[in-house]
Amino acid sequence: LCAEIEPPPPGIDTDIAPPDEDATTRERWTAHSSNPACSSCHRHIDPIGFALEDRDALGRLRDREYGRPIDASGGIPLLGVADGTIDGTRELGQRIASAPEARRCFARHWLRFSVGRLEHEGDADAIDAIARRAGEASLFDAMVAIVEHDTFVQRRR
Repeated sequence: LCAEIEPPPPGIDTDIAPPDEDATTRERWTAHSSNPACSSCHRHIDPIGFALEDRDALGRLRDREYGRPIDASGGIPLLGVADGTIDGTRELGQRIASAPEARRCFARHWLRFSVGRLEHEGDADAIDAIARRAGEASLFDAMVAIVEHDTFVQRRR
């Protein structure tokens, strides 16, 4: 969601534990994040992943993993939504879609993609216009806002 998260400190083991039928994915990540060196970053990202637990690797709805009940409660700490206050993918999507920060992030990334470069200070108006359109209308209308804006029409590299 456009937040900058620092890379792990040097020397930290970043290997991911393989799936284990004795623990759900949430349980494995919770154990992993108990390491203070890991939790400084994972406290921002794990709650989003926890809300995705009601889907399997193919995106199918599920309520069990390895025969154990799924806990799909999560949060979006980067948007100020506390862990445990979101239940599953549907609610996660609704909360992200309604967040002005998410619309601004969407606008920023689509502008980058559309003009083929990173944004600069002069692009703030374009990002604001696209984000506003994304909040007021459809995704299609937000895309139209990109190509109608001077930043797209008068491309600079």
